Amino acid sequence: MSLKRASLISLAIAASAIAFSQPLPEPKTGLSIERLTQFPVINGRSPSGATMSPDGSQIAFMWNRTGDRRRDLYVLDYPNGEPRLILESDSIERPYRQDDSRTDLQKEEEVLYDSGAGGLKWSPDGETIMFGPYRGRVWLIDPDGKNLRPLIDTNEQVSSPNFSPNGTYVSFIRANNVFLMNRETNQVKQITFISKPGTSLGGYNWSPDESKLSVTWADNTKMGRHVMMDFSKDRAE
Repeated sequence: MSLKRASLISLAIAASAIAFSQPLPEPKTGLSIERLTQFPVINGRSPSGATMSPDGSQIAFMWNRTGDRRRDLYVLDYPNGEPRLILESDSIERPYRQDDSRTDLQKEEEVLYDSGAGGLKWSPDGETIMFGPYRGRVWLIDPDGKNLRPLIDTNEQVSSPNFSPNGTYVSFIRANNVFLMNRETNQVKQITFISKPGTSLGGYNWSPDESKLSVTWADNTKMGRHVMMDFSKDRAE
């Protein structure tokens, strides 16, 4: 994205946030240090993750009007549109854990530190917004807020999702390998087969014509080691 395009997006989002922000709740404990670092933020929550549609007519971004921690998904028509809430992050159910062994504190912290969805990406045709991973899945939604669906109906961890340059595929990493999903047939195909212990997949990039993928792969077994010395004692060991 060019510097000029990024600047236009930032200015549009900032102007919209100022124009359409809502009154914030009165502080319950006064302007103490604790209150200044708590949610909802007393001066409002800044929009984040702004990305412009391929034709430049819309901007998708994450925002919370009330200053709360969890951001929701908004879309506005550029340059003079009003922000439209198309998805509340909390409307997405958390993944079911049949063998959940977490403590009550860990469960409370998951809710407390949930900052909402992110990682917004437009499809090349501008008809779909992809976001996540969030609450165990990568999600697709139409710009009007309709047709929310998971990229893959599984709780298995998926990362680095992206559209291919022409929009034919959605690519992602799962179980340390790259997969492609044909958007027309929903058929999923594994295209890398990395299984050696101590190796990892660092990432991938599409060629502009959508015919190739470059993959960053590392063999961590060939990395050297060094000993961390313990300086807490009278003599370092």
